[in-house]
This record gives sequence, C-alpha cells and structure tokens, in this order.
Amino acid sequence: MDRGQTMNSLWKTILCLLVAFSAHAQTQKKKVLVVPIQGSQYVLSSVIPRLEEYFGALLEIDQTIQVVKEEPATHPEHEQKTTEPEQMVKPQNRKVLEAHNIAEQGKKAILAKRYEQGLTKLLQAEKVLSANLNDLEDFEWFVDVLLWKAYGFYQGGYREEAGPAIKNLVTLRPDLSPAPEAFGKDFCGAIENAKRGIVKGGDLVVSSNVPEAVIFVDGKEVGKGEQKVQGLAVGRHFVKVVEPSGTTLGRFVQVTQKEQSQTFAFKVSAPKPKKPTQAKPLSYYASSGDFSQAFADDAKTACDKMGAQFAMLGYVARSDTAYHFGVFLFDANTKTLLAVEPAVIDLDLSNLQIALLELEARASKVISDPSSGQVVSAKPPIYALAPSQPQAQKPKEAPVVAPAPSPAPPAIEQQASQPSLPPPPQKAQPAEVATGGFEEIPPDFPIAKFTPQQEKPWYKKWWVWTAVGGVAAVGLGVGLGIKYGRSSKSQDTFGATISW
Repeated sequence: MDRGQTMNSLWKTILCLLVAFSAHAQTQKKKVLVVPIQGSQYVLSSVIPRLEEYFGALLEIDQTIQVVKEEPATHPEHEQKTTEPEQMVKPQNRKVLEAHNIAEQGKKAILAKRYEQGLTKLLQAEKVLSANLNDLEDFEWFVDVLLWKAYGFYQGGYREEAGPAIKNLVTLRPDLSPAPEAFGKDFCGAIENAKRGIVKGGDLVVSSNVPEAVIFVDGKEVGKGEQKVQGLAVGRHFVKVVEPSGTTLGRFVQVTQKEQSQTFAFKVSAPKPKKPTQAKPLSYYASSGDFSQAFADDAKTACDKMGAQFAMLGYVARSDTAYHFGVFLFDANTKTLLAVEPAVIDLDLSNLQIALLELEARASKVISDPSSGQVVSAKPPIYALAPSQPQAQKPKEAPVVAPAPSPAPPAIEQQASQPSLPPPPQKAQPAEVATGGFEEIPPDFPIAKFTPQQEKPWYKKWWVWTAVGGVAAVGLGVGLGIKYGRSSKSQDTFGATISW
C-alpha cells in the first residue's frame, strides 16, 4: 500500500514537472515581427515570392519564435509632405516700395538744389517707412532717407532743423562716414562733430517668448532668444524680432544713460504645434538600407505596438553567380540591429531549400542569443551587390545569330537598296503575215519543237494518188459490167462519159 502511494506521488511529481516545463517552454517563445522581404532591381520578380513562401514556412514551424506580420502602411513620404506646412514667401509691402520711390524723387530734387521740394518728399518717405519698418527688408533704406534729409536741411540753410536731423542719424549709425566728394566737406564735418557728442547709454535687454526668434537692433542682427545690447548711443533705436514662421514685431525704443536702460520683452504668438511625423514602415528601411536613428525609433514603435521582442527584415541582392539573401534582426530591448550571415542561393534556385534551412537556423540562434549576431553600424555591404555586366540581369542567354555576309560592292549596294524584281519579259516583235502555207514561218513560232517541212516529190502528193484511185475504180466497174452483161441474149449497150 505504501509502495502504491509512493508511485502515485512520483507520477504526480513527474506530471507537474512536465506541465511546468511545457509552460516554461511556452513562455520562452519570443514574438518576432516579420517584415516583407525586399530586393534589388536585379532580382527577378518571381524569386522573392518563393523566398517568402519557403522561409515563412520555416519560421512558422520554429518552436522558439512566434511570428507576427507587419501591418500594411500607406506611403509615408506623401503623407509627410502633406502634413508639413508650406513656407509662403512674404510679399513686399506696397507702401514700402512707394516710400522708396518718393525718397528717390526727393534725392534728385536735393541734388538739383530744389531743397524745399526735396525735403517735402523725404519727410513724406520717412513717415511712411517709420510706420512700416516691420516690413522693411533692408534697414539701410531708412538710414539713407535720414541722411539725405539731414543733408537737405544743412545745404538748404535750415540749420535749426539740421542739428536734430544729424543727431538722429548718428544715433542709429555712429560709424557713419559720408564721402566728402558727394556731400561736401562742410556737411561731413558736421557729421563728425555730432559723432564726438554721442553719449553712450545703458544696456538694452531684449527678450522674446519664442527662443528661436531672431532679434535685430537698428537693422543689425544681435542674436536669438534674450540678448543684452551694450554701447548704444542715448536716443531712439529700432528693435525688431522675427520668429521662425516669418512674423515680425518691431518698435522704437528710447535708450537712456541708466545702467540698464530697459528690459524690452516681445511676446509673439505661440507657434503652432507640429503634427507628429508618421512613422515609416519597416519595409521602407529594409528596401533602402537606411538604418539610422530614425529606423531605430520607428522599429521600436512598431515592436511595442505588436508586442514583439524582435523585428526581422530581409533583403535579396544579386551578383554575377548567385542570389544573396540577408536577414537583419532588430532587438527592441536594446534598440540594436543585428545581422545574420546571408544565404547564398544559386541562380537556378537548385539549393533554395537547403540554404533557407541553414539561414533560418542562424537567425533562430541570434534570436535566442543576441550576442551571437553582428551589430550593424553602417549600411550593410549586401546593398552594394550588383551584377558586373548587364547581361547578368537576363535569365536566359540570347540566341546565337549567324554572322552577316560580307558587304557587296558599292554599285550593287545601291541596287540592293531597292526591292529585287524579276527581269521584265522581252516585248514580242509583231509577226509578219505569211503569204502562203508554212513556207514562211512567223518569228515567234516555236520551231524548236518541230522539224522543218521539205518539198514533197510529185509522186507523193495527194492529188496524184487520188486520180490513180479514181481511174482504177472506173476501170474495175467497166470490166465487171462487160463480163456479166454478155450472158444475156439481148443486146445491151453501155455508154459512159468520163469527164475530168
């Protein structure tokens, strides 16, 4: 009884171990995301389906892995182009262009010494540009208007207005040095005197709520984000901020002699959140061989979505003598791509099953032990394989063509260029009318088939023998009449008249 209980306990223990081992084996099965096999342009279209059929069957019967297929995806490049916002070119402000033309008219009037007319044009242009400095691409247009306005006041004798105009000019451009040949020594001297009277102000701190926004002070770029500008002259300066989308904000700022004259903050509209870029399908990377960081991110996302530990990618290339089937395994845990030794398959696919069986065994080993795989750090060499000759792309050789005959002489070539025709028949000569019998034979009579007739002697002519026959017949008739007529006693007379 004790022995029976012991055996029952032993069997129960063995059964529990088998169940536990089976459960452990099930838990050891790794899920692999299989990507459709890709190939180069030199691979025949019928080869890849056969590889997928045989290799897929081997993966299905492998007890260590669980196969899941990549979901079909749309073309990501097209969708990415549609989601990215188009950068519109900002059109030039019409008012700015009109102000620039008005300023040019004012400059010509100043040069013609029509100062009042020229200053009127320049003041009008300055007013329009000051109101549209945000849209002014070249700040030097505004500086040029201030220069000619100051020059017009100075040359026109308006010294009271010329002083402030020159001061405002050198405040924006303390390094300005106009040419004496164009503006005269007196005006250039006034500029130098104003520059010596410049007083430096405190620091100007400019900031923006958009870190990528570019900051300009008096038309000169000073940096991005938050900037501290030092050494500015006391007076009015123009500050402009340009955000990445092209939106601009600007205004005049008064700089004083304080240690820090002003903290000027620009609040531009918050940029629109960019739509997340759609992940590319892993088949795209398998086809291109682009295994960059973007591939690692997209492969990790795809594996997490399917709950897979690995992603398997395949690529088929062709050399002069064989097909090369490479398999790559992406480890989702370490985000590492591992290469498996490629399978070399004959062009006639005679060793297809054996080569794929060995390749699947190597891939299964890498899945079980990732350290046995080769880490891919650059584009694999298999993507550079290609036949050395274009003829290798054809499955069959072209039929041998017999060599062409040697060319004929030039004169014959000209005749041979036209379709060959049979020689035209000779035109028959008109036959002469015969004057009697066959004594005269027409020229077109086939004399080769007949012997020429000769003159018959007189005794062979038909009329001679006809006459002889007629005489003999008459004589025979007369003789018979005499013979049988004498036996009668009556006297008969017989008369005949023969005429010819």
